[in-house]
Amino acid sequence: MGPKEAAEEALSRIRSRHPTFQGALLALSKAGEVGAATNCMDFRYSVASGEHDGDVRVVEVPASVPCPQ
Repeated sequence: MGPKEAAEEALSRIRSRHPTFQGALLALSKAGEVGAATNCMDFRYSVASGEHDGDVRVVEVPASVPCPQ
């Protein structure tokens, strides 16, 4: 399972107990892979790596599931 799938699985568990949870989860692998999942909100995060000579990448993650009304 990759980081994105891990974040989505963890978010699914939270959502099963707290359906109106608003937040985001980030997951990282030992290899440096990054994944994210959000509930009820869009989310942005930045990733920087020493391998990229200081380059910073901004990642936009749309809400995985909209909030129940």
